[in-house]
Amino acid sequence: MKKSKVTKSRNRTSTYLNPYEVKTGTKKKAGTANNKCKPITTQKKVSKNKQTSSKTNSKRNVSRMQQDYTAYTSNYIGSPDERRKDIQKRNKLLKAQIERNRRRRAKRFRKKLIMVVIITTLCVWGILKVKEILTKPEVSTQVVNTGTLDMSEIYEGIIVRNEKVYTSEVTGTIQYNVTEGEKVKKEGIAYAVVSDEKNLVMAEKEKVKADTELYNTADKRKEISYYQDEVSVLANDFDTKMQEYYKNINAINTDYIYILRGQLDDNVKDLTDIYTKEQEALNTSVGEKVNNITNNLEKYKSVQKTASSGIISYNIDGQEKLNYENISKLDYNTYHKIFKKTASQNIIKSYVEKDEPVYKLVLDNTWYIVTYVSNEKDDIFTKGTSYPLNFDTLNGSEINCKLVSKEQENNRLRLVFKTQEQIDEFLTVRQVHFSIGNKNESGLKIPVQAIVEQRLLKIPVEYKIEKDNKIGVQRKNGEVIEFVEIRPQSEKQDMMYILQDVGNLRGLTVGTKLVNPVSGGTYTIDEFETAQGVYVINGQIAQFKKIDIYVQSEDYALIKNNGSSQLKEKDKIISNPKNIKINQLLEDMTIKNE
Repeated sequence: MKKSKVTKSRNRTSTYLNPYEVKTGTKKKAGTANNKCKPITTQKKVSKNKQTSSKTNSKRNVSRMQQDYTAYTSNYIGSPDERRKDIQKRNKLLKAQIERNRRRRAKRFRKKLIMVVIITTLCVWGILKVKEILTKPEVSTQVVNTGTLDMSEIYEGIIVRNEKVYTSEVTGTIQYNVTEGEKVKKEGIAYAVVSDEKNLVMAEKEKVKADTELYNTADKRKEISYYQDEVSVLANDFDTKMQEYYKNINAINTDYIYILRGQLDDNVKDLTDIYTKEQEALNTSVGEKVNNITNNLEKYKSVQKTASSGIISYNIDGQEKLNYENISKLDYNTYHKIFKKTASQNIIKSYVEKDEPVYKLVLDNTWYIVTYVSNEKDDIFTKGTSYPLNFDTLNGSEINCKLVSKEQENNRLRLVFKTQEQIDEFLTVRQVHFSIGNKNESGLKIPVQAIVEQRLLKIPVEYKIEKDNKIGVQRKNGEVIEFVEIRPQSEKQDMMYILQDVGNLRGLTVGTKLVNPVSGGTYTIDEFETAQGVYVINGQIAQFKKIDIYVQSEDYALIKNNGSSQLKEKDKIISNPKNIKINQLLEDMTIKNE
């Protein structure tokens, strides 16, 4: 019988079983020395018998091993991983072999992963490229014209006024008698609160009838009235007020209308009081009736008058106590909170409770603007000097304001401006933005988003040649010298600047060698600078034109119309050139505003 293969590794022996391998061999029998002396024929017979026995045993062993292997394979149940582990357990693989197999599987996985990444990248790139080819970029165009930009510095500030909030003395339906921004005199009627609306309507109708009867009775006695002189004074006063009204009828400001209405109301009231007093002196029922109805009206309708003269406003923000006297106590933190968090609230309503705010009275026309600036601007502002302030809400008009206070607070300056102009425009405003002075600049005005950047190559002017009415240079390509056409953007001293066409592989680029047409010397392009410009589409292609910006705001830029700038007035430019390339055909674009 054949011996099985045996692998020895240090102190461990692993046996690999081969079920199809035939094992032969017999047990050794103890022999004696006399065996060697047996006849040869006897030894051959014995040897022949041994061989026959060995063959019989081998066939029996093979049959048994085949049966064992068949039973093993037929009864095995499990996943491929479990089967692999079982085989490894039966074969008793070495740790080095297991590690080698693990590395082999990891290497195969990495190769597959790299292939997937490469194929995915190529597919995405291909899709984007096809989309770029099939989709035309959408652009907008505009014609370049001369314009202006306000480059004055913008400041922020808060408004301080001498103002007071008044509350209602009663509860009921409120009737406002004065509009927002209207001027009222002391003891003028600001509003009325109705407690019994039904009876009030009836009383007002009776009042109209009683007043009509009173005026008709007085008209009959106008020639013999005891109060002719007082009535004449009121009549003259009425004529004077009407003449003043017609003088201001074309004025832009409408304050005179509200003033006239108040004056006429007062005139009518005074005339009614004269007629009533006369009828009471005559002991007639007309005067008594008017007084009774007036008293009833006061029961149903509480009329509230102003404690002082001023300007009415119905917007409050809780900062009404911040008058000029309190500005000296104002610090930057308080100022910042007022500017960021203060919001105006309109208090006009149809029903009011007692002690609720009903209106605000601005006591005079003087108002202040408080702002903070850095200490570096100390030399710009002089106390006692008047400055023109421009506000966004006034459509560019100016208000002359006098600097009445300049105080230092840590690393800031607190500035207080004073004025008496156009207070009615700012009654509902606490926070303002303004600029000081007028610093308008003019030039070719273009949107900032239309500006693009390109690389300009620097080439000595002496390398420029002319051939066939074309300007170009001689490029050295290996041993070959060839002519390359160029379009210089500008020239400064002894250098010219050439626009580098990145997408053109046959054009000039950094590293290109040029040949001097006179001396034969060479020059390698190794210097460049970034230039700003716009794409002009006066023709059928997008041409890059260099610009020279000297003023720029957040949205617009002004271009100097000089030799260093190629842009001209009436040029048509692309205002959103995000996906546009140099010399791109107009037919490959979609113009949105045409």
